[in-house]
Order: sequence, then structure tokens, then C-alpha cells
Amino acid sequence: MSKNFLKNSVYNIFANSIPMLFLQLIILPLIAKNYTVGQYGTILTIISIANVIIQIFGIGINNTRVIMNSFYMDKKITENYNKMFKIMVIIIVPVISLILLIFKIKISYVLFILLNIYIILGFLNLYLSSEYNINMDFLLLMKSNLCLTLGYAIGIFIFLFVNQWLLILTIGMLFTVIYELQTTYFWRERKKSSDYWNKTFNKVATISISSAMISIITYADRLFLFPILGANAVATYFAASLFGKIIGMGIGPVSNVLLSTFSSTDIISKKMFWKTNIINFLICIIFFAISIPTAYPIISMLYPSLSDEISVFINLANLAAILNTSAGMIQPMILKFCPIKWQLNIQIIHVFLYFGLSILGVNISGLLGFCIANVVIAIFKIILLCLIGNFYIEKKT
Repeated sequence: MSKNFLKNSVYNIFANSIPMLFLQLIILPLIAKNYTVGQYGTILTIISIANVIIQIFGIGINNTRVIMNSFYMDKKITENYNKMFKIMVIIIVPVISLILLIFKIKISYVLFILLNIYIILGFLNLYLSSEYNINMDFLLLMKSNLCLTLGYAIGIFIFLFVNQWLLILTIGMLFTVIYELQTTYFWRERKKSSDYWNKTFNKVATISISSAMISIITYADRLFLFPILGANAVATYFAASLFGKIIGMGIGPVSNVLLSTFSSTDIISKKMFWKTNIINFLICIIFFAISIPTAYPIISMLYPSLSDEISVFINLANLAAILNTSAGMIQPMILKFCPIKWQLNIQIIHVFLYFGLSILGVNISGLLGFCIANVVIAIFKIILLCLIGNFYIEKKT
């Protein structure tokens, strides 16, 4: 199993790293060069809003399909997940409008339509790709993300003539969804809702609420800073934390492999829990050590207009990003082997702690205080996850 886990982890890291690096190192710096710092901060906020909505709805149904797979297989029945998907699509459009209104972001009708298309495609991407996770076919996932990258490249070419930045992301997502529609099959089957439909939909809702809190924290540097410190602070923190987030996006897919690996079993030993955590911690320590001498020159090259601003924050911002990645590696074990209530309770505690300490930090030291608060919060979450896992996961010999 360890050999397959390593192979699947490599596939999944490559699958996610290729489009992620293309986005972070080519697309976003290209967009930044075509707009002012303030405009770029607003664009980052819009992208964050879109990604939060995609993850809220998409991760809820994706993770539930993976988690409940063994349950339905044991009972030799199938579930009407397509019905859940359609219900959630209907909810998406008013949610987008409400969030833009709350943030007082005014966009053109063309951009609004593109934003809706991008979000629905992103949701569909997560829904369809759950089949890859269940089948542990990470080679197909990698090919899907290569299609995403190809779409990005075509989108860049169009952007140079049309100057509509969201076209880049939308065309990329369209390409990967077309590939997934051709290589996945569960969505084609006409199924009736089982007797467990309500129970499963409630699990989707629970994970979606939890995902909402995780996503808000993930993109909090934009969603929190935008209304308080403004678009310039959003652009500065984004650039300062970029190196750590790229590392996190590269390591993060391993958590999907873990969840897929655990989908066929209901037991894990406490020894395996701590062995996984120790490896996780060592990897994160190594990457943070690498980031200290290398992050600033790399980010300064990508964002020369922000090089002076980021120098004060870059190490703390990257540390917070890497610590959050470490917490994300523990999360699948808590999700699978601990009571579902903790999935929600952890995120509630995290959100309240996050906003409490962040507001305190911003009031005391502005953006620097925000960075320090992020580090403290990430450490607290890691400790909390480890304590919960240690309590519920039984020791097996």
C-alpha cells in the first residue's frame, strides 16, 4: 500500500502543481502588469470569492462521495448525486450576487456572466473529479489538469487581444471539464434517490459548511483585508505569502490521496496517525527552511512593484501558509475516523479564533500584526487536530 500511496501522491502532486504553477507564476503576474496595485488587489478578491464558492459546494459533494463510497458499496446500492448537484447549482447565482453586494464590488455585466460560468464550471470540475479519487486514478486527474493548463494558455492568448482577465480562468476550467465529461461515467447513469439520500445530503451540507469556514480562512488575506486595509494590502500580503502557498498547493494534494486511501477502510492505528503526522511536520520544516533564503528574490522578480512592501512580511506570511498546509494534511484523518461533529466544531473554533486574533493583530500592528496572528492560529489548529485525532483514533497493535 505504501508503494501505491507514493505513486498516487506523485501523480496528484504533479496533477495539481502544473496548473497551479502556471496560474501563480505566469497568469497572475501577467494580470498584475496590466493593472494598478489597487485594481490587482480587487481582482485577487474577486478570484478568492469565486474559489470560496467553488470549494464550499464542490468539496462538500466531492468529499461526501469519497467518504460514503464504502458505505454504498457494502449495501450494493447507488445514490442520486446528480440531484444534489442540480440543487446546489440553483443556489450558486444568488450567492454570488449577495457576496459581491456585501463587499461593495461593482463589475460589468460581461464580467458577472463570466464569473457565474467560471464558478459553475469549477463546481462541476470538483463533482466529476470525485470519480478519479474514488478509483484512485490519479493519472487521469493529471491529464485533466494538463487540459486545464492548455486552456489557460489559450486563455492568455485571447487575453492579449480582448483584455478580459477572467477569460483566462474560464477557458482553462472549460477545457478540464470537457475532458472530465469524457472520462467519467457516474454522472451519466440515471439513478433514483436511495433511502439514505437525506442522510447523505445532510453530510454534504455539513462538509460544505465546514468547507466554507476552511475556504474563508484560506482566502482570508483577501476577504478580511480588502474591507479593512484596502486593495493594496491584499496585493501586498498575497505576494508576501505566495511562496509558502505554492508549496502548500504542491503538498496539499497528498491529503486527497490520503482521503482516497482511507475511503475503503474504517480503521487506522494510532501509530499510523502519528507516523503520518511526523512525516508531515518534517516536510513542512524543510520547505520553510528553503523558503527563508529563496522566497524574497523569487517573489521580487515576479512582482517588482511590490518588492519593497513585502520584505517585512515575507517570512511570517510564508510560515503561516506552510503551517496551514500541515494542518490540511491532518484533516483527512479527522474527517474519516473522528465523529463528523468535530469537522464542523474545529472550523467554528478556527473561524472565531481567526477573526478575533486577526482583528487584534491588525489594530496593534496593521499588516504585520495580521501575519503574526496567522502564525499563532495555524499552530493552535495543528495542536487541536492532533489532540482530537489522538483521542478518537484507537491504538492498534
